[in-house]
Amino acid sequence: MNRQRFLLPAMVILTLARSLLLPMSGLTSLEEYVLRCAHEPLAWHEGLGPLLPWLVKISTTAFGAGSFGVRFFSPLIIFAAGWLLWELARGLFDNTTASWALLLFQVVPAVNIAATTMTPTTLGLAGRWACSQRSD
Repeated sequence: MNRQRFLLPAMVILTLARSLLLPMSGLTSLEEYVLRCAHEPLAWHEGLGPLLPWLVKISTTAFGAGSFGVRFFSPLIIFAAGWLLWELARGLFDNTTASWALLLFQVVPAVNIAATTMTPTTLGLAGRWACSQRSD
């Protein structure tokens, strides 16, 4: 049986579920710092770099400065990281191994927290898999 056809719909449903969780809690102090940095004219911010404040600035412009607006890109970034992991494992091994790697990646607690908060960890998890994908 070819179970890989269920991966994309399952990942989309998981991403939508994570998106529904975004406004459920208030902003953390780190997210408030990212929000402050997002509206400063500086291009580089200590400990954050340029990408995280830039993403928060785009999302808060579209959705407001609340929890959902700050965290909008988090589930999407983790979705992309999971997809890159699946592509990497599929290229190295086979579809079944890639599916198990994706499943294990998605159930790790750090990934689930990163998918519902917008912190450097979110970009770090995604960046780690993106860098390993580029090294092929």
